[in-house]
Amino acid sequence: PEINPAVQGGSTDTTGNENARRIYQGYTSIAISTMGGNSSYQSLQVTLAKKAAHGVSGTLNYTWSKSLDNIPYQTPVTSAGNGAGYVMPAYTPNHKALDYGPSVFDHRNNINLSYVWQLPKVESAPFVLRQVVNGWQTTGIIGVHSGEPLDVNLGSDVSLAGLGSSVDVPNRIGNKGYGGNACTYGTAATTTCVSYLDPTAFTKPANDTFGNVRKDSFVGPRYVQWDSSLTRDFPIRERTKFQFRAEYFNLLNHTNLGTPTLSQTSATFGRITSGSSASSPRIAQLSLKLVF
Repeated sequence: PEINPAVQGGSTDTTGNENARRIYQGYTSIAISTMGGNSSYQSLQVTLAKKAAHGVSGTLNYTWSKSLDNIPYQTPVTSAGNGAGYVMPAYTPNHKALDYGPSVFDHRNNINLSYVWQLPKVESAPFVLRQVVNGWQTTGIIGVHSGEPLDVNLGSDVSLAGLGSSVDVPNRIGNKGYGGNACTYGTAATTTCVSYLDPTAFTKPANDTFGNVRKDSFVGPRYVQWDSSLTRDFPIRERTKFQFRAEYFNLLNHTNLGTPTLSQTSATFGRITSGSSASSPRIAQLSLKLVF
């Protein structure tokens, strides 16, 4: 937290005179490093398992959870410095109010399915056909989870409390927030763009005031991934075999969207213009292994 904020005086406050209004004169920013905070985690966890039968086995996990804390957004874990503290200065009553919200790792719904399927054998068929279609096995992992928390910030300093330009937040209009026409709002249309947050749902606070958007109030696009493999063993001798593997990552070539621009004063606010850094296009790899 910033423990030497500028005292807000009203209409006489201007950008650039923060140091003249600091509580402790003769010093500029003073950041105190506090390795602590309050957090809570609650969840419902369910697991369904199917034992191997008729060549099929699998496990399904589902977690419904919620993690909350009052750790300021973008707090560094190895250092202390200006621009990463609470939205409101320490002399404000309940100054952590806008910094209490979902944790940065909060994903409300998580589903994971893993399976193994020994494909059925063809018995009454010509020898060549049986050699081609029998003995195959497919495995896979399907993961689906809700999006990561999104922290909307203002991108400029209007509170004039000497906290830096990266902590102030905008005002939210009612319950609006998602949707809108961010890809065309205020600028020419962009082809590689998805409108996610509504720019008209947020306004810039007046000077010397604070916004009302809490930390991580919004949720990004969900994430879906299906990785699968197809294998077949070709016996040569009792302890020797060839193993063929075809492995696919992101089997359906599903596009996982990235994070929208979260700075309200940015010309691209609310837009998603890239895919998730945790995802990639479909990747296939084939391998042949000698096991002995």
